[in-house]
Amino acid sequence: MATMATSALAQASPPSDPPSAQAGAAVSATSKPGVNDTSALEDIIVTAQRRSENVQKVPISITTLSAKTLSVAGVASTDALVTVTPGLTFTQQIRGSAPYIRGVGSPTAQPGLESPVAVYVDGVYYPSPTGLIFQFNNIERVEVIKGPQGTLFGRNATGGLISVVTRTPKADPSIEGSISYGNYKTVDGSLYATGGNDKIKADISLKYTKQNDGYGINLNSGADVNRQNTWGVRSKLLWTPSSLDTFTLGFDYVKDRSDLGVSRNVVNGSKLLGGVTFKGTIYDTQAGSNPDVNHDSYGANLRYERDLGDARLSSLTAFRSQNLYTFFDQDNTPARIVDVTLTEKYRSLQQEIVLVGKTGRLDYTAGVFYLDISAKYDPSFIGSSVIPAQNYERQADQETQSYAGFAQGTYALTNSTKFTAGLRYTVDKRNFSGLQTATAGNSVPVGTILINAYGSRTYPKLTWRFALDQQITSSILAYASYNRGFKSGSFNSANINQAPVNPEVIDAYEAGVKSELFDRLVRINVAGFHYNYSGIQLTRLDGPTAILFNAAKGRVNGAEAEIQVAPRLGTGELHLGSGLAYTDAKYVSFPNGPISVPSAAGGNASVPGDLAGNRMIRTPKFTISATADYAVPVGANELELSATYYHNSGFYWDPDNRLKQTPYGLLSAQASLHFGRLHNYTVRAFGKNLTNQHYFSYVTAGSLGDVAAAAPPRTYGVAFDFKF
Repeated sequence: MATMATSALAQASPPSDPPSAQAGAAVSATSKPGVNDTSALEDIIVTAQRRSENVQKVPISITTLSAKTLSVAGVASTDALVTVTPGLTFTQQIRGSAPYIRGVGSPTAQPGLESPVAVYVDGVYYPSPTGLIFQFNNIERVEVIKGPQGTLFGRNATGGLISVVTRTPKADPSIEGSISYGNYKTVDGSLYATGGNDKIKADISLKYTKQNDGYGINLNSGADVNRQNTWGVRSKLLWTPSSLDTFTLGFDYVKDRSDLGVSRNVVNGSKLLGGVTFKGTIYDTQAGSNPDVNHDSYGANLRYERDLGDARLSSLTAFRSQNLYTFFDQDNTPARIVDVTLTEKYRSLQQEIVLVGKTGRLDYTAGVFYLDISAKYDPSFIGSSVIPAQNYERQADQETQSYAGFAQGTYALTNSTKFTAGLRYTVDKRNFSGLQTATAGNSVPVGTILINAYGSRTYPKLTWRFALDQQITSSILAYASYNRGFKSGSFNSANINQAPVNPEVIDAYEAGVKSELFDRLVRINVAGFHYNYSGIQLTRLDGPTAILFNAAKGRVNGAEAEIQVAPRLGTGELHLGSGLAYTDAKYVSFPNGPISVPSAAGGNASVPGDLAGNRMIRTPKFTISATADYAVPVGANELELSATYYHNSGFYWDPDNRLKQTPYGLLSAQASLHFGRLHNYTVRAFGKNLTNQHYFSYVTAGSLGDVAAAAPPRTYGVAFDFKF
């Protein structure tokens, strides 16, 4: 049976919900759509304010995507969420990720610099920018929450958050899997198994992807580049010793050898140092050496939940570790002017305790949150046979301790009017140490200390949320809200002698309407927003060194709409969805901003200038997505046809607005035949980016020149799925 794409505007299920709440928050249907049903659209249930509620009854913007929706749209990883999420842009910076929601994000990926768009998996916060792009494994749903977060969530986030919720183990034994083969000799497989009894349940999930041929080649060595190579395992153990207590132990491990984002070519029309110009395709590289990536991450978490009757107490303890080795040619020319080797190490410990309850007309949530992060270059090497000063080793360690208390309450003023107020007080402590020493090839003796730096900063801040919502009719809700968000200042591990950047602060105003019309055949949710954004943290490249700085002020105006239609048909089921986003994001004050000026001989010079009025980076003015899913009986079997189209109007990569991503559109499609007694077998043919659009995962301007990393070209293949 086909199911509807479940995008909606809602208040998110908090990423730290306990297992039972997560299970209750799954996108669920109170009735199956069909010819004789009185309601064609399925109910979407999320744990708004950490309690299960209909998504149409809660006053904040979120796009909720079920596992079925992601599969139909061909979305297999976090960076692909843009095709089904209005207002989201997911770009990269080398191996680091740079997600943006409504113009709010960060292009930086140095150790210790957290993204303004927070990413959680089962309530566990992922602090490393280099760990935010990952393939989905054992997914129940994904929620993309828009606007500042803090009064209900563990970590501050000025832009929003992406919450990934994996499946909960079941007692009934089952096993399911998929195997596919595609162009570029790509093999992809997944396997999920679960089982247990009333007290103890467990599951295990395996994921594997191997792309044997690259999207491009190194034009100097002939080696394949731009390849995916990753595998991972995830498991949960659920123990319910009594009807009041629940324990969940989770574990995951991922090994990634992909070089996507590391293999780069010169931007067509630009020159690198030495006058090197574009050659080959955007998927090729002219680097003097082949890139090398070795990325391992793992984590464990323990969640405890206690039912107190009118309240629920939960505790989440989580540990994460990540080791990343990256080698690449910084100048991207055959001459090997500058080579970079980065060894990054992350460790984080998270503890959150939350109490959720109800008394009279008041629903409340209160909690405390602690986060300890160690993020370091251990070490990084810069090497050059041409520039003596670019031969050094850097050790850099940024330690972060974050303490926060938060509370939020929703009071029913009348049976149809509710007022929400929430506060959060955060203290972020940053301790930094760095050491830079000369290596062979430098003009000073090997081991000479070039820079020895250390520092400490504390960033305390009070943030809040206020909202008023009115249930106009049983199927129409209107709301308005005001949020203040905060992202603390930070040291720069890529330039250890630099003073820390200042914090970001954002004031977000939003109003929206949620509605279900025509006997629940149509769901239309719209929202408009205005942001005042100050202290915007940005970066520019000076050779191999990233310089952090603050833009003064920005403002963002925009509107979004998500529409779902499920018409009743005489035969089969049809579900249509569309998402539209308009975002006008500009710098309103930006004196002495960096402007890159191309040199006739190659590379760029940087000069200061007033950038007020320029468009904010990595934020398209318009994005449009449309999905269609049609399932029809074919004898005893079922044929399902689906397609997704996404259009991006383009955006600027840097605040000087010189380098632009041109508009592009992505078309994905899939044809599936479900067969077997319970339709438990499926054969599929699928394709992504079928029109073979050329676009980029990131483009950057630096003193060495303009370089770009290509996003994937057209891919296609066949698959076989099974379920027992």
